[in-house]
Amino acid sequence: MKATVEEICRLFAFGAGCIEAEEMKGLVALRGWGMVEQALDYLKRIGFSFKAERGDLLLLATGPDITPEAIHARTHTREFGRGIHHFSEVDSTNSQAKALAEEACAEGTLVVSETQTRGRGRMDRKWFSPPGKGLWFSIILRPTIDPSEIASLTLLTAVSLAESVASTCGVTPLISWPNDLLLSGRKLAGILAEAAITDKVCKYVIMGVGVNVNIAEGGFPTELAQSSTALLIETGKTQDRALLLGAFLSIFEEHYLNYIASLTSLTELLADKETLRGLWVEVVLPPKEGETVVGKVLGYGEDGSLHLQDENGRVHHITVGSARLLPS
Repeated sequence: MKATVEEICRLFAFGAGCIEAEEMKGLVALRGWGMVEQALDYLKRIGFSFKAERGDLLLLATGPDITPEAIHARTHTREFGRGIHHFSEVDSTNSQAKALAEEACAEGTLVVSETQTRGRGRMDRKWFSPPGKGLWFSIILRPTIDPSEIASLTLLTAVSLAESVASTCGVTPLISWPNDLLLSGRKLAGILAEAAITDKVCKYVIMGVGVNVNIAEGGFPTELAQSSTALLIETGKTQDRALLLGAFLSIFEEHYLNYIASLTSLTELLADKETLRGLWVEVVLPPKEGETVVGKVLGYGEDGSLHLQDENGRVHHITVGSARLLPS
C-alpha cells in the first residue's frame, strides 16, 4: 500500500491538487482498485479529504500540514531541512536516516513521517506515533567532535526544541535531562541520538525527535495517559506542525553551527532555560536499572553531564542515565 499512497500524493502534487479520471484509471489498472481504496482510506485517516467534481476529477480538499513544500516555506536555514525525505509511514525515522547517512547524504538531511510503526526512544522504549498527530523526524549530523561529546548534542537539540515550542506555541517546556521535554510534569517530547563511530572518529549522528503535537486528551494509550501530554492539550489549540518544525530547524542550525565552531557553549545556552537545576531528582544509572542516585541538581557540564548533590553532600557528575523529577 505504501507505494500506492506515495503515487497518489505525487499525482496530486503534479496536478496542483487534482487527479484526472484517466490518471486514476491508470493507477487502478496498475495497483488494483482494492489497493487504491485502502490507500485513500489511509490518507483520510492522516488528514486528507477528497471530493469528486463532474465525475472526472478527484480534488484534494484538504491535506496534512507537513508536506516538504510547507516545511520549506517555514524554514530559514542554509543546509538543515533543505533535503527532505517525507513518508506517509516508516518503521522508524532514525532507521531511514541511518540508511541515508551510510549512502553519504548531506548533513542537515531531514527524514519525516506521518507515523512510525516501530518508533523508539532511549533504552528501546516504544514511542507512540499516531498518524498525522505529531512530529516524528530525524536529522543527519556530521559533527567534527570527539565521540565523548555526542551527549552534548542531545541537550543542544533539547534547547533548540524548547525554544521553538515557546516561540510558535506560547508555552515553555522544561528540559528534563538527558533527552525529554516536559509540560505540566508530563512528557511532551523525546530525543534519541544514535551515532556511528569508526576508529574513535564520529562518522555521523542521527538525531531523532518525537513531539506530541495534536493529540487530544484521551488520545494516548492507557499506559501513557498519566505520563504524556501534547501541545493541543496544553494550549487548547491545534498547532501547525510545519511551522513548529521549520522553527526548530532554523534555531537548531544556528545553535549547532555556533557550538561546533566553539562560538557558544552548552552551559551558556542552558543558563536561562527551564531545566532541572535546583530540583530534586532520582537518576537511574545503567547497566542495572535498580541502581539509582537521588539528589539536587546543581547544573550541567559542557559534555552534557548532569551534576547533582546527594543527601550526604557528595557531588556526582553523571554522563549516562535517566532522571525522574521528584515531587516537591
